[in-house]
Amino acid sequence: VAFFLTIGAIAGAIVGTTLLHVIPKNVLIIIFVITVLATATRLTVSTDSTGRSDLTVAMALLLIVVGLLTGTLAGLLGIGGGVIMVPAMSTLGMATVVAKGTSVAVIVPTAIMGTIRNRKNANVDLRAAQRRRRVLIFLLIVQLAVGTLAIFGIGAWWGALIPAALLAGFLVVARFSVRAMRADLARRAALIRECPDE
Repeated sequence: VAFFLTIGAIAGAIVGTTLLHVIPKNVLIIIFVITVLATATRLTVSTDSTGRSDLTVAMALLLIVVGLLTGTLAGLLGIGGGVIMVPAMSTLGMATVVAKGTSVAVIVPTAIMGTIRNRKNANVDLRAAQRRRRVLIFLLIVQLAVGTLAIFGIGAWWGALIPAALLAGFLVVARFSVRAMRADLARRAALIRECPDE
């Protein structure tokens, strides 16, 4: 199942990152809103999933189409696995737990392909990524340290504080990253406006 989804998702990531330069921003916003609303609507409908369904040729082709749609949306909007793939696999009769696990397995190659394509198309801000990487490494070290203390029974009450502190730290980092990116974009826009067309 994951193999067929991955084939479609990798091809979709290539299509999505290519369409990113073609489709206007307003249309992308509309596609994003429709996707999120469709997913929210789908989550309100329960399905009877018996577990793993039999893999037929038709099912394999359907999984490739689901992967293609997921990869395209991942390339265009940065969403996919949990938003598209899990509900689609649940609709096809797969247990939710199996659908989530399969989705996680497919996310890795799709994300790698999308990142390679976005880097090639100059859609990646490497400086912002470096800043986030340093902060995430710091937060990981803090989490490991606190987790180690909790394992050994030292400060077991910290267990309740860890998720809240990590979430707060992530939100603070995200806010400052967005501010830095906006300032950088404003600086770049000013430079572009100053340079006359030749």
